[in-house]
Amino acid sequence: MRCSSRYLLVIALCAIGGLFMMVQLSCRKDKCKLVTCDNGGICDGGVCFCPPGYGGPLCDTAFRPKFLGNWTVQGSGSVGEAAQYVVSVFGSSPDNKVLIENFDNTFTKPVVAYVSLDSINIPLQEVQARYVQGAGFYDENSDIQLHYSITDSATNVTITVDKTWHL
Repeated sequence: MRCSSRYLLVIALCAIGGLFMMVQLSCRKDKCKLVTCDNGGICDGGVCFCPPGYGGPLCDTAFRPKFLGNWTVQGSGSVGEAAQYVVSVFGSSPDNKVLIENFDNTFTKPVVAYVSLDSINIPLQEVQARYVQGAGFYDENSDIQLHYSITDSATNVTITVDKTWHL
């Protein structure tokens, strides 16, 4: 009888231990319980997925503000002459979109661009009978380095330009 009591005790302890292990393994912890994503970010698996225009571990960094303002533009003009003029960059919806006024010192309508991290992208678009596209970046000197092309839709002549924008 003594042997069977120990045997039953061991079996009972093993069963309780097994049940405890099953409960522990079957419970999933919510990795997003303690994570709060800002600016409309969505948490999945403990990681924030940010909407356009925001980044950082908690979507708390807005990319657009550093691109906004009135910039003095310097660099070679479209036919090699020196150029210096001011462009204005202001925000638009969604939060990663910007509009550039006085683009290339020749456009009277704004050119659309999108920002992400330290990059700015000007998608192909037609503005005032010219096709514009380009890309650039916000550099360590707080300047924008921009490379773009403009194609006249009537003549199909393309110019390629590199500019530096200073605040």
